[in-house]
Amino acid sequence: MLITKSDKQFLLHNESPHKLSILIPTNRYNESHDFGKDQIYLRNAIKDVRLLLEGRIKEERDIRKFLAPINALLNQKEFWKHLSDGLAICATPNEMRYFTLPRKFTPFTSFSNHFHITPICNFLADSKKYFILKLDLGGVSFFEASNYSITPVRINDLIPKNLDEIINQNDPEKTLQTRTSGTTMFHGHKPIIEKRDHYIEQYYRAVDEGIMKILFDEKAPLVLVGLSEQIATYETINSYPYLTEKHVIGNINAPLSIQRETKELLTTYLNNALEKALNALDQIPNNKVAHNLQVLPQLATEGMIDTLVIKDTSPIWGKWKGDSYSELYEEATHSSECLLNRTLHTVLKNGGKAFTIDNHSRKTITQHPVSAILRYNY
Repeated sequence: MLITKSDKQFLLHNESPHKLSILIPTNRYNESHDFGKDQIYLRNAIKDVRLLLEGRIKEERDIRKFLAPINALLNQKEFWKHLSDGLAICATPNEMRYFTLPRKFTPFTSFSNHFHITPICNFLADSKKYFILKLDLGGVSFFEASNYSITPVRINDLIPKNLDEIINQNDPEKTLQTRTSGTTMFHGHKPIIEKRDHYIEQYYRAVDEGIMKILFDEKAPLVLVGLSEQIATYETINSYPYLTEKHVIGNINAPLSIQRETKELLTTYLNNALEKALNALDQIPNNKVAHNLQVLPQLATEGMIDTLVIKDTSPIWGKWKGDSYSELYEEATHSSECLLNRTLHTVLKNGGKAFTIDNHSRKTITQHPVSAILRYNY
């Protein structure tokens, strides 16, 4: 589920002093999948949250009201059928939002004046988009996608429904066709094959004209998905200048599979901002980078941090002081908070950028759990 601008506003700028965060691992649904384990994770998280709330909220009815929308998720069967690798729930006493995200989370709960967003910060970045056109003579599909999402785009009113619609418009008698799976099939002599090819070109030309009404002022890459013969035909017709050189060959139908296969072709494009940050860490002088979380909160408050690169998203507990050295604790206490998360919030609010590095990333950064690229010398 894509985190929208409205979601980012809620996560970063909500004024409620009571913010609840729940992170749990989940499993993608299939016919044999038993989502009971996922529900157990959420039930356990609710128990942990209740303990946190009982220490902060006096009235039992207020605690029940706070937890009601989260408890309601347990009984929504359809909800559990549309999960990804991780579930993040963020709530205030008056509003709850949840995000099903392609990242495995370590179970975590917190109740503070900031949502715990460190593990999901990559999803808050302005991820570069791209487009996907799935070719099929029985009807094409069009998507807008990013590193973390794929969204179908309605184009029914812009293009022919399928190849048959083109044939029916031009050859009403259809004397040379047999029907298989709702798509006209041609067989026989060379003139018949040529007629078939002509209709396919006419169909894809209409598709190209239709999607160009969406793409006319776009500059994001367009990736084709389909059988090699169909892709080769469309490439000769395409009028969009940002069509990629490589495409995904195969009859892939599941949107998540389509997104996973296509983004592999666009790794450099999609991860360009992160790559720039990692390269900068290798090259910038020491007085323009900082790692010490006793100092980073102060630098973030002063707007000195341009980019935060987080290697380890594990909570780092302490006491925020903002304009001076913060105290670090070995473990969470009643009065502590995650300094890494608080620093991240401050950086993003001040217009900075932030990225997390997965453990399996092909490029790593020093031994420090966090590195800050500064706007000017420190």
